[in-house]
Amino acid sequence: MAPQMIPVDTTVTIREDIPKYVRLPHQAMGYLEEKIRSAMWWPEVLRVQRPDGLVGTSLLKQIAMSAAIRADERKHEFCWRYKAEVSFDMRPWITSRHAKAPIPFLSKSDGDTPGRRHSQNPFPLPGSLAGDVRRPDVVIVENEGNRWPGRGTVDHDGMAQWPNLLRLVEVKFPGDTWGENQERDYLGIAGDNRHMTVLKVSGGEERAKAMVEAAIAAGFLGKVAGRLLLRARLRSKIPVPQAAWQQIRQQTDLTVQQLRQIDWGQVCITMSGGMAVVVLVIDGVLVPVVLTQALVGALAALVAITATAGDAALMAALTSPPNFSFTSNGSHDEFFP
Repeated sequence: MAPQMIPVDTTVTIREDIPKYVRLPHQAMGYLEEKIRSAMWWPEVLRVQRPDGLVGTSLLKQIAMSAAIRADERKHEFCWRYKAEVSFDMRPWITSRHAKAPIPFLSKSDGDTPGRRHSQNPFPLPGSLAGDVRRPDVVIVENEGNRWPGRGTVDHDGMAQWPNLLRLVEVKFPGDTWGENQERDYLGIAGDNRHMTVLKVSGGEERAKAMVEAAIAAGFLGKVAGRLLLRARLRSKIPVPQAAWQQIRQQTDLTVQQLRQIDWGQVCITMSGGMAVVVLVIDGVLVPVVLTQALVGALAALVAITATAGDAALMAALTSPPNFSFTSNGSHDEFFP
């Protein structure tokens, strides 16, 4: 099968690059093309300070694409055909010949009830080794009314599931390459090459540079000491009580330990249809989460509490009845270097 070239704009091309994999399902290219175009103006690589002092790199274009898809998922209560960065447990599939398929991690915010969405937690398996968890860029499901994103028939709680994975899509932006055993594991998630598509994005450097310069001129982006900063304005007149942590946990699947690991000095916020897409830095990894705008202020307050409170004080703040509120009148800026 000959590779297909589809122009995104005058300088960007998306290719279904590897002929051994299949083309995208009908209409999927249009949807993903829109998300890729919106992500192309972001810088290619961001250097992130890790807890051990080392500096890691993250591909911002992929994060931006995932964030846009997750916003759509949230708006449709996760009954959506496209699912970004679903985490799959690879251990049973790698270690046992009898395992049918890697198992997607589901949210625990509603216990073990049927019909749960996939977990938004980027670290669903504490203490896992490299390769134990895989997060493909996009999973396209057969039935959007079924939240299960896997091809297997049983989840981690032993509950029966109906196979629903139509296509695994890996998007390779400039600078992205296959990691060790990544392609093998993604084929395991997809089932075979008839259920997997690889898109390669190239070009767009001049357009991205022009868009960044225009954003700087408009005051949306700024430069400080040679560093590119993204500014987001937060406006909320709704008091947000301490007990909002329960809502944040339900929407993000984050744990108290991960709340402590958030570096609020490296956070990007964008607004979309009444929702806030927040890119957090947790343990040196960029993580996109989607919250109601009112809860962004609560999250900022909770992160501030974790920076100064001990374990006992933090747990008391998260579990006690509300006795104060965080209110933002007007606006203030958060920056993402």
